[in-house]
Amino acid sequence: MEHKIFLMGDWQRILLGNTPWYFLLEVLVRAGATYVMLMLVMRLLGKHVAAQYTLFEMSAVITLSSAAGVVLTAPDNGMLPPFASLVTVLVLHHILSRWRRKNRVVEMVVTGEVLTLVKNGRLLGDNMKAALISKKKIFEILRGRKFQHLSQISRLYLEPSGNFSIIAANHPKPGLSILPSIDKELYDEAVVDSHFACMNCGNVKESHLPLAEECKHCDAHAWTKAVLELGEE
Repeated sequence: MEHKIFLMGDWQRILLGNTPWYFLLEVLVRAGATYVMLMLVMRLLGKHVAAQYTLFEMSAVITLSSAAGVVLTAPDNGMLPPFASLVTVLVLHHILSRWRRKNRVVEMVVTGEVLTLVKNGRLLGDNMKAALISKKKIFEILRGRKFQHLSQISRLYLEPSGNFSIIAANHPKPGLSILPSIDKELYDEAVVDSHFACMNCGNVKESHLPLAEECKHCDAHAWTKAVLELGEE
Protein backbone atom coordinates (compact mmCIF):
# COMPACT_ATOMS: atom_id res chain seq x y z
CA MET A 1 0.00 0.00 0.00
CA GLU A 2 1.42 3.34 -1.05
CA HIS A 3 1.75 5.97 1.64
CA LYS A 4 1.81 9.69 0.86
CA ILE A 5 4.71 11.66 2.31
CA PHE A 6 3.86 15.11 3.63
CA LEU A 7 6.73 17.55 3.99
CA MET A 8 6.85 20.68 6.14
CA GLY A 9 7.09 23.76 3.98
CA ASP A 10 5.37 22.14 1.00
CA TRP A 11 3.42 25.32 0.16
CA GLN A 12 1.91 23.83 -2.98
CA ARG A 13 0.18 21.20 -0.83
CA ILE A 14 -0.61 23.59 2.05
CA LEU A 15 -2.17 26.30 -0.12
CA LEU A 16 -3.67 24.39 -3.04
CA GLY A 17 -3.76 20.73 -2.07
CA ASN A 18 -3.55 18.59 -5.19
CA THR A 19 -4.79 21.27 -7.59
CA PRO A 20 -2.57 23.40 -9.87
CA TRP A 21 -2.13 27.15 -9.40
CA TYR A 22 -4.29 28.05 -12.39
CA PHE A 23 -7.28 26.41 -10.64
CA LEU A 24 -7.50 29.65 -8.62
CA LEU A 25 -8.75 31.40 -11.77
CA GLU A 26 -11.39 28.72 -12.19
CA VAL A 27 -12.45 29.20 -8.55
CA LEU A 28 -13.00 32.90 -9.27
CA VAL A 29 -15.22 32.03 -12.22
CA ARG A 30 -17.12 29.38 -10.22
CA ALA A 31 -17.61 31.70 -7.24
CA GLY A 32 -18.81 34.56 -9.42
CA ALA A 33 -21.25 32.37 -11.36
CA THR A 34 -22.55 30.77 -8.14
CA TYR A 35 -22.99 34.18 -6.52
CA VAL A 36 -25.04 35.47 -9.43
CA MET A 37 -27.15 32.31 -9.48
CA LEU A 38 -27.80 32.47 -5.73
CA MET A 39 -28.79 36.13 -5.97
CA LEU A 40 -31.28 35.30 -8.71
CA VAL A 41 -32.70 32.33 -6.82
CA MET A 42 -33.03 34.28 -3.54
CA ARG A 43 -34.72 37.09 -5.45
CA LEU A 44 -37.20 34.65 -6.94
CA LEU A 45 -37.84 32.99 -3.57
CA GLY A 46 -39.29 36.25 -2.29
CA LYS A 47 -38.50 39.07 0.11
CA HIS A 48 -39.90 37.19 3.11
CA VAL A 49 -36.96 34.75 2.88
CA ALA A 50 -34.49 37.61 3.30
CA ALA A 51 -36.47 39.11 6.20
CA GLN A 52 -37.08 36.32 8.69
CA TYR A 53 -36.58 32.58 8.38
CA THR A 54 -39.28 30.10 9.26
CA LEU A 55 -38.30 26.43 9.22
CA PHE A 56 -39.63 26.38 5.66
CA GLU A 57 -37.38 29.17 4.42
CA MET A 58 -34.43 27.96 6.50
CA SER A 59 -34.62 24.52 4.86
CA ALA A 60 -34.49 26.15 1.43
CA VAL A 61 -31.53 28.38 2.34
CA ILE A 62 -29.53 25.50 3.86
CA THR A 63 -30.13 23.40 0.75
CA LEU A 64 -29.00 26.29 -1.43
CA SER A 65 -25.86 26.73 0.64
CA SER A 66 -25.03 23.02 0.42
CA ALA A 67 -25.52 22.95 -3.33
CA ALA A 68 -23.43 26.08 -3.83
CA GLY A 69 -20.62 24.91 -1.57
CA VAL A 70 -20.03 21.74 -3.56
CA VAL A 71 -19.19 23.58 -6.76
CA LEU A 72 -16.81 26.24 -5.51
CA THR A 73 -13.53 24.48 -4.74
CA ALA A 74 -13.83 20.93 -6.03
CA PRO A 75 -12.22 20.66 -9.49
CA ASP A 76 -13.72 17.22 -10.09
CA ASN A 77 -17.29 18.53 -9.71
CA GLY A 78 -18.98 20.21 -12.63
CA MET A 79 -21.14 23.30 -12.25
CA LEU A 80 -24.33 22.08 -13.91
CA PRO A 81 -25.44 19.56 -11.21
CA PRO A 82 -25.34 22.13 -8.37
CA PHE A 83 -27.14 24.67 -10.55
CA ALA A 84 -29.77 22.02 -11.29
CA SER A 85 -30.12 21.62 -7.50
CA LEU A 86 -30.67 25.36 -7.11
CA VAL A 87 -33.39 25.35 -9.75
CA THR A 88 -35.02 22.31 -8.10
CA VAL A 89 -35.10 24.08 -4.74
CA LEU A 90 -36.66 27.14 -6.37
CA VAL A 91 -39.38 25.11 -8.10
CA LEU A 92 -40.21 23.06 -4.99
CA HIS A 93 -40.30 26.20 -2.85
CA HIS A 94 -42.84 27.85 -5.15
CA ILE A 95 -44.97 24.68 -5.35
CA LEU A 96 -45.06 24.33 -1.56
CA SER A 97 -45.74 28.05 -1.13
CA ARG A 98 -48.81 27.82 -3.36
CA TRP A 99 -49.96 24.59 -1.72
CA ARG A 100 -49.65 25.87 1.85
CA ARG A 101 -51.67 28.99 1.02
CA LYS A 102 -54.56 26.76 -0.05
CA ASN A 103 -54.28 24.03 2.59
CA ARG A 104 -54.23 24.77 6.31
CA VAL A 105 -52.80 21.35 7.18
CA VAL A 106 -49.88 21.83 4.80
CA GLU A 107 -49.30 25.30 6.25
CA MET A 108 -49.08 23.86 9.78
CA VAL A 109 -46.72 21.05 8.71
CA VAL A 110 -44.43 23.31 6.70
CA THR A 111 -44.19 26.43 8.87
CA GLY A 112 -45.48 25.35 12.29
CA GLU A 113 -47.93 27.23 14.48
CA VAL A 114 -47.89 30.12 16.90
CA LEU A 115 -47.51 28.99 20.52
CA THR A 116 -48.76 30.98 23.50
CA LEU A 117 -46.18 30.80 26.27
CA VAL A 118 -47.66 33.34 28.70
CA LYS A 119 -51.35 34.11 29.11
CA ASN A 120 -52.63 36.75 31.53
CA GLY A 121 -49.46 36.69 33.58
CA ARG A 122 -49.24 32.88 33.81
CA LEU A 123 -46.75 30.51 32.18
CA LEU A 124 -48.31 27.76 30.05
CA GLY A 125 -46.18 24.75 30.89
CA ASP A 126 -47.45 22.38 28.18
CA ASN A 127 -46.70 24.89 25.42
CA MET A 128 -43.28 25.58 26.91
CA LYS A 129 -42.48 21.86 26.80
CA ALA A 130 -43.68 21.68 23.18
CA ALA A 131 -41.44 24.63 22.31
CA LEU A 132 -38.48 23.23 24.31
CA ILE A 133 -38.06 26.56 26.08
CA SER A 134 -37.31 27.05 29.76
CA LYS A 135 -38.73 29.46 32.29
CA LYS A 136 -35.30 31.08 32.65
CA LYS A 137 -35.18 31.78 28.93
CA ILE A 138 -38.62 33.40 28.98
CA PHE A 139 -37.64 35.56 31.94
CA GLU A 140 -34.47 36.61 30.12
CA ILE A 141 -36.50 37.64 27.07
CA LEU A 142 -38.99 39.63 29.15
CA ARG A 143 -36.26 41.40 31.13
CA GLY A 144 -34.72 42.39 27.81
CA ARG A 145 -38.02 44.10 26.96
CA LYS A 146 -38.00 46.07 30.27
CA PHE A 147 -40.58 43.95 32.13
CA GLN A 148 -40.20 43.10 35.81
CA HIS A 149 -42.96 40.59 36.56
CA LEU A 150 -45.26 38.19 34.71
CA SER A 151 -48.53 40.00 35.33
CA GLN A 152 -47.31 42.81 33.10
CA ILE A 153 -47.76 40.36 30.21
CA SER A 154 -51.13 39.71 28.61
CA ARG A 155 -49.70 37.38 25.95
CA LEU A 156 -46.29 36.10 24.95
CA TYR A 157 -46.29 34.30 21.60
CA LEU A 158 -43.57 32.19 20.02
CA GLU A 159 -43.84 32.79 16.28
CA PRO A 160 -43.04 30.13 13.62
CA SER A 161 -39.92 32.16 12.76
CA GLY A 162 -38.65 31.72 16.33
CA ASN A 163 -39.27 35.35 17.25
CA PHE A 164 -41.27 36.40 20.30
CA SER A 165 -44.28 38.73 20.24
CA ILE A 166 -45.39 40.38 23.47
CA ILE A 167 -48.71 42.05 24.30
CA ALA A 168 -48.49 44.04 27.52
CA ALA A 169 -51.32 44.01 30.08
CA ASN A 170 -53.31 47.24 30.31
CA HIS A 171 -53.61 47.27 34.09
CA PRO A 172 -50.97 44.96 35.61
CA LYS A 173 -51.78 43.28 38.91
CA PRO A 174 -49.13 41.86 41.26
CA GLY A 175 -47.23 39.03 39.61
CA LEU A 176 -44.31 36.64 39.80
CA SER A 177 -41.01 38.50 39.75
CA ILE A 178 -38.77 37.77 36.76
CA LEU A 179 -35.79 39.56 38.27
CA PRO A 180 -32.67 37.42 38.78
CA SER A 181 -32.22 36.02 42.28
CA ILE A 182 -28.98 37.95 42.72
CA ASP A 183 -30.96 41.22 42.77
CA LYS A 184 -32.76 40.65 46.07
CA GLU A 185 -32.65 44.35 46.96
CA LEU A 186 -34.77 45.33 43.96
CA TYR A 187 -37.12 42.41 44.59
CA ASP A 188 -37.66 43.48 48.20
CA GLU A 189 -38.55 47.00 47.07
CA ALA A 190 -41.24 45.67 44.73
CA VAL A 191 -42.85 43.09 47.06
CA VAL A 192 -46.61 43.23 47.71
CA ASP A 193 -47.39 41.58 51.06
CA SER A 194 -51.03 40.85 50.22
CA HIS A 195 -50.39 38.64 47.15
CA PHE A 196 -48.47 35.41 46.56
CA ALA A 197 -47.34 33.97 43.22
CA CYS A 198 -46.81 30.34 42.29
CA MET A 199 -43.10 29.93 41.65
CA ASN A 200 -43.77 27.37 38.91
CA CYS A 201 -46.39 29.02 36.68
CA GLY A 202 -46.90 32.53 38.07
CA ASN A 203 -50.51 32.08 39.18
CA VAL A 204 -51.28 34.79 41.74
CA LYS A 205 -53.53 34.49 44.75
CA GLU A 206 -54.45 37.16 47.27
CA SER A 207 -53.53 36.25 50.84
CA HIS A 208 -52.10 37.93 53.90
CA LEU A 209 -50.59 34.68 55.16
CA PRO A 210 -47.96 32.48 53.48
CA LEU A 211 -49.50 29.79 51.26
CA ALA A 212 -48.80 26.06 51.37
CA GLU A 213 -51.71 24.87 49.24
CA GLU A 214 -51.55 23.36 45.78
CA CYS A 215 -51.65 25.69 42.78
CA LYS A 216 -54.87 25.07 40.86
CA HIS A 217 -53.11 25.48 37.50
CA CYS A 218 -49.90 23.47 37.82
CA ASP A 219 -50.27 21.52 41.11
CA ALA A 220 -47.07 23.05 42.52
CA HIS A 221 -46.81 23.95 46.20
CA ALA A 222 -44.06 26.57 46.16
CA TRP A 223 -45.19 30.19 46.56
CA THR A 224 -43.40 33.50 46.86
CA LYS A 225 -44.50 37.05 47.47
CA ALA A 226 -45.78 38.75 44.31
CA VAL A 227 -44.37 42.06 43.16
CA LEU A 228 -45.38 45.19 41.28
CA GLU A 229 -43.07 47.05 38.96
CA LEU A 230 -41.32 49.82 40.80
CA GLY A 231 -43.33 52.93 40.10
CA GLU A 232 -46.67 51.11 39.66
CA GLU A 233 -49.51 51.93 41.99
